[in-house]
Amino acid sequence: MNLSLMQNGQNVFRLDDSDNSKTARAFVAGVLKKISEITAFLNPVPNSYERLGVCEAPKYVSWSHGNRSQLIRIPADSTERMRMELRSPDPATNPYLAFALIIAAGFYGIENGLSLPESINVDLYNADESVIGTLPRLPENLGHALKLAEKSDFLKNTLGEEVVESFIRLKNVELQTYRRTADKRAFFLENYFKVI
Repeated sequence: MNLSLMQNGQNVFRLDDSDNSKTARAFVAGVLKKISEITAFLNPVPNSYERLGVCEAPKYVSWSHGNRSQLIRIPADSTERMRMELRSPDPATNPYLAFALIIAAGFYGIENGLSLPESINVDLYNADESVIGTLPRLPENLGHALKLAEKSDFLKNTLGEEVVESFIRLKNVELQTYRRTADKRAFFLENYFKVI
């Protein structure tokens, strides 16, 4: 998902030493801070977690300029297309909820003046343990993501407690059904790709 950030009619997503950059840096820091809490909404099916860390999908909570192995990538651009690319959401996400949560996380970073950690300028797909061992990871599976979401006051304040509780309840039922199913491929085809 790609997002630009406008301030006073100007795209401010240049992560350099300019004053405008402070806002963009805090925005990205907020997304990094809240990403684990919102992952259940960005990656809402059990199959979502099979791609994280493989097939050029991120696994670690990190950012960099132009590096596709990172969770957040700031593509090289100096025009009005300056943006951040959040690389973890998959097509099963509800785009309205996803954008609401990502924007709210970014605003959380701005409102709280969060500092952006140093960028990780290595290929995380091939990095050794001395690099990846220090990085926080995205939730490993839907069950873990749902537990983090359940504890999140940020989610409840952003979407409302009833929406969050309903989502978690439905997803837990779905997850239990998935775990009891012997043929996982058939489960995915029946539940997510059924042609009517």
